[in-house]
Amino acid sequence: MSYEKFVTVETKRHPGGVPVAVSDFGGGLTGRGAALRKLSTSGQDGEKYNEDLLQRIVYHNPEVLPLRDIEPAFCGARSICCELPLGNNNGSPTGFVDNLLITPDGGLVVVECKLIRNSEARREVVAQLLSYIAEISRLTYAELERAVVRARRSMASWDQNIDPAESLYALSGAAANDMDEFRFEEAVTLNLRRGRMLGLIVGDGLSDTVRSIADLLTHQSASPFSLGLVQLDVFRMPENSTTPYLVVPRIEARTEIIRLTVRVVDGVIVDPVPTITVEPGKSSQPKATSVSREMFFETLAANVPDQIATVQAFLDECEKVGCQIATGTASLGIRVTDRDGRNWTLGNLYKNGDVEIYGLNLKDAMTGANLGNDYMASVAALVPNAFVRPPSDPSKGARVVLKTSGGWPQVADLMAVRVRWLDLIRDMAENVAQVPPEE
Repeated sequence: MSYEKFVTVETKRHPGGVPVAVSDFGGGLTGRGAALRKLSTSGQDGEKYNEDLLQRIVYHNPEVLPLRDIEPAFCGARSICCELPLGNNNGSPTGFVDNLLITPDGGLVVVECKLIRNSEARREVVAQLLSYIAEISRLTYAELERAVVRARRSMASWDQNIDPAESLYALSGAAANDMDEFRFEEAVTLNLRRGRMLGLIVGDGLSDTVRSIADLLTHQSASPFSLGLVQLDVFRMPENSTTPYLVVPRIEARTEIIRLTVRVVDGVIVDPVPTITVEPGKSSQPKATSVSREMFFETLAANVPDQIATVQAFLDECEKVGCQIATGTASLGIRVTDRDGRNWTLGNLYKNGDVEIYGLNLKDAMTGANLGNDYMASVAALVPNAFVRPPSDPSKGARVVLKTSGGWPQVADLMAVRVRWLDLIRDMAENVAQVPPEE
């Protein structure tokens, strides 16, 4: 069976100064700013940093979680509840998820808020998060909704605006996303069945836990979920401020998925990962992916099922010629970078099958080159009835569109000419790399 092995691929530390509150400028600073006090676990009253405070911050302000940087597919997740009850021991829950969030298209985010004080506690919180995700993956949609109602009834004691009976569909905002209730329930059910969700550990200093967590996950049999570690620094604002706290989020680590095949008996891995013989010049690591990328291809498959294998192989070829494949909330972008670090997007592939080739004329204007215009014209020449529509304003981007509809080319249009498109992309990767940096 398939086993998802997790490895840490990004660590970010953000050393720096202390945030300062400054008075209204009014034509110039009126005086010295006030340094903000960082909340600590030993603080008193409104100065105390604790897990309850973290829960409330995440619930009322889910946008504080840097989801776009961790897993773009979960960007826009909405708060559903705190203290979601899980398991059953003679009618009593066996555990509680600190925060549950859901995206309008059914993506699940599980948050565990913890203060990490020692290495043993760090390992325990990861194991706890893994067990919660396993418990949630066993629920049906109806069972999850009942657990949410129980959690929101308890929350009504401190949040009078809560309607405990509000449905999961209504809470998710799916209706505003043009997703009917049947399709939403189907999407959530699929994610539950696959155990596919984003798990976040949110707390105080987590930087030195990255290696131990990665080691632990490497030896865990788990579902295809993604993990993120987020540090929230909370500062007390001045007394005259209308908002009491300033919250600064920091990504400490995230994971990506590597698929391996092992033999599992009764939930235990009984065969070690086989040693792979590697040809000279080739990587020994399996192909890495992410939950966002998997979800992209799943949605694309519903729209253009006959193109999935071709698109995946094409993107692999793009990477081989020097491109980066950037994951967005609804698209995969084919990018190359010049010597000044500017990204040139050579195409965005969307979940609905559209392909956007746009705005490279603006890169030409910035660099003095004529690479972008030539590339767009060459791509348009590959697709029947396509042309480059110039912008109405020189400060806007030109785009490749179809003469018949005025819309974007489709994945099938460009996959039919993928060999020639790849040649154009290869040439652009080489040419962009030679664009001289700004002096």
